Parts: sequence; C-alpha cells; structure tokens
Amino acid sequence: MSNLIIDTTLNAWLSARKTKRINNGWITGNAVCCTHRGETSDRKGRGGMIVSGGTISYHCFNCMFKTGYSSGRPLGLKFQKLLHWLGVDEKLIDTLRLESLRYSAEESQLIKEVAPLIEIPLPNDSQLLMDDPSKFPRYVKYLESRGFTPRDYPFYVSSQMRNRIILPFVRDGKLIGSTARSIDPNIQLRYKRSLQSPYVFGCDLQKKNWTWTIVVEGEFDALSVDGLGIGCNEISDEQAELINNTGLTPIVVGDADAGGQQLIQEAIDYGFPVSFPEWEPGVKDLNAAVLKYGKLAVIKHVWESKESNPLAIKIRKKLLQGKL
Repeated sequence: MSNLIIDTTLNAWLSARKTKRINNGWITGNAVCCTHRGETSDRKGRGGMIVSGGTISYHCFNCMFKTGYSSGRPLGLKFQKLLHWLGVDEKLIDTLRLESLRYSAEESQLIKEVAPLIEIPLPNDSQLLMDDPSKFPRYVKYLESRGFTPRDYPFYVSSQMRNRIILPFVRDGKLIGSTARSIDPNIQLRYKRSLQSPYVFGCDLQKKNWTWTIVVEGEFDALSVDGLGIGCNEISDEQAELINNTGLTPIVVGDADAGGQQLIQEAIDYGFPVSFPEWEPGVKDLNAAVLKYGKLAVIKHVWESKESNPLAIKIRKKLLQGKL
C-alpha cells in the first residue's frame, strides 16, 4: 500500500501538467498549491516532486508549500491536502489514509527500533544557572529583560557557548538537544540549535487539566505563556503530530512579521485555530506583550481573539498582510 500511495501521487502529478525532469531527480511543473493558499497561480514550473526509495516529497518555490510521505508513516494532513489539490478522488484519499494508518500501526515497533530518539548532550562544562546565578550577572540580567528568573526553566551556561543561554530540549525523558540564545544584540546569529529528532518545545510542560495551548515560533515566547514553541515558522508533520498528542486544542499566534505570516499559513494547512491579537505598535511577539500587559492579560486576549473558521483565518491573514 505504501507504493500505491507514492504511485498515486506521482501519477497525478505527471498526468495533469507538463513536467520536466532535472538532473538532481526532481520532476518540476506548475504547482497546484498556490491558489489554495492565497497566492497567485504558478505559471513558471516552480513546483517539484521527487521520489527516493520509500519517500515522496513535494516542494513549491512559489508559495513555499512543502510536504511529503514516507513508508510506514500515516498520511499527514498537508499531504492529504496535496492529494486533493492534485485531483485524486476523495474516496481513494480516504482509502489511502486508512491503509497508511493500518500499515503504520503494524510497523510501529519496527520504526521505534530503527529510528529511536537521538540523544544530544549539552556541552561538557555546562552549568545550571540557578545553582549560582551570582556568578553570571550578565546572563541573569538578560533573562530579567525577557521577564524570567533563573528558576523559571533549567537554563544553562557554558564556556563553549559564550554570551549564550542554553535551553535544553527534553522529550520522553531524554535530552535530545538544545538551543543557545545569544544575550549580545551584536551577535547576528541569535540561536544555535542542536537537534536531530522531531521536537516541539514545551510539550513536557503542559498540564493534564488544560484544554488548549498557545503555539508560537520561539522558545522564549512559549515560556512566557506556558505554550509550545516550534523553533521556526514551518510546522512539520512530526511536529503537528506531537502537538496533537498533547490532547490540547492548539491556538497559533504568529509574530508581527513575514515569518509570523508563514506560521499562520502553516496553521491553515494543518487546520489549527489562529489568534489575531491586537497589540500596541512596537509589540512584535508574545514575550514583548507579556512584558507590557502581563501574562494573564495576554493569555486572555489570545483566547478572545482566536478564529477557527479556515475562510475567516485566510481573510484576516490577508488583512494583516496589509498592516505589515
């Protein structure tokens, strides 16, 4: 069945457009996703599809939509959208989806054995900041400027990451990486991430009695509201699965920039609700909002400003674009 999924997708791509094979294996043609994502129709062959072993990938360089499928994995929501846009019959999509779930369940134990979480330790001289904050006044001052204390999270410092605060990434009780955030505004590369396993910051901090959570791009924004941080402005299928596995309704909040627009589009692709909070000029993200208005006021406003209707989200996204 996994080959049928790949064959069905590839045949749908090849049969409905003029395509060209290029040297690196990609098959290019006019993309099918752009108009569905509020962009102009692609007429320059900026969509591409490639098959490698048991994996098929699609990428559009017009609206930047990308998705893929690998044997032994369930069909992701974004990949199901692609099949729909390619004109694959809805009944066949349902069949492929259900069979992929069955196949995934049968192979789940094998997948765990073949692809375990990759543990990545912190630098060997890392020190927990809250153990002796007086030794690191510059780091403490930076945290305070973001509204935190050394006890709000296990922040680390290391001579190997000078002028950076390290936030460890923990999943299923394992240390699978970290991000090191610069405290010096003159350092252009703000974050240095070390990570090889799918991850969403904050999943281990969610409470069982909660019903919803806020999804943002950055870790500090997520910490500000006890939410989830993607770490970038694109949500992968694995990250969407981790978010759904929390059992909480995700409400996505984008920053007031182009990256925030991309995160909102990702929410549309995955069917996640989006909040459109209105802050005063100069408030660009949730961390800045919490510093100005307070945590509870921000969380309340995010909830009151949420939108779940996909069409309404698209309209509000367009309106927001005109303000940026």
